[in-house]
Amino acid sequence: MNFLAHLALCSPHAESRLGSLMPDLGRPHDLLSATVRINQAMGQHRQVDVLTDGHAAHLRLRAALRPVVGRFSGVVADVLLDHELAAHWSSYHTEPADHFRREAYRDLQAESWRVTPQVRSTLHRLADDDWLGLYATPDGIASILAMMSDRLSARFNRQVDMTAGADWLRDHPRELRACFIPLWSELVRRLASADSRVRPVIGFPTHALAEEDAA
Repeated sequence: MNFLAHLALCSPHAESRLGSLMPDLGRPHDLLSATVRINQAMGQHRQVDVLTDGHAAHLRLRAALRPVVGRFSGVVADVLLDHELAAHWSSYHTEPADHFRREAYRDLQAESWRVTPQVRSTLHRLADDDWLGLYATPDGIASILAMMSDRLSARFNRQVDMTAGADWLRDHPRELRACFIPLWSELVRRLASADSRVRPVIGFPTHALAEEDAA
């Protein structure tokens, strides 16, 4: 799961939203001021990652993507799963998508004083580029994967290109959804039982595949 899923699954508090993204945004020293809620959200983020990486649906998705993006199949899989969440948001969440994104950006900006300038800049770009909105379309996914490829290319000092993942998405939307639904349902079940602060607004879209078959 990527940024959108972590934000959707965390408690709806500004500190929690920051904590839900911190494990992906920086290292421990990048968090200058921690709170109980931030630490709890960071712990939940890691729990989500462990549950996701070990889930059979995620393993299937990574295997399908490996011939396309190679060693970065896990990274691309997480981004594509956020596409399914964003593209069919009302099946998985009761809060309107536009309102959710605005609230998330507002809270992340309000808490950005707690992080180093580099992470603060990333939070600003997240809002300025409407990264959470980009997840909803294949073109938006292509843009996200291009930005991530540029960062990884700079980190590894060699060319990294994950944008073929967007092409795979265009050709395999049902395969992606078939992976997402059991994984999402398992995350909601496990997190709801582990942490009462997870909002009980996440849906269980058992109708989704049947509706697509009927279309």
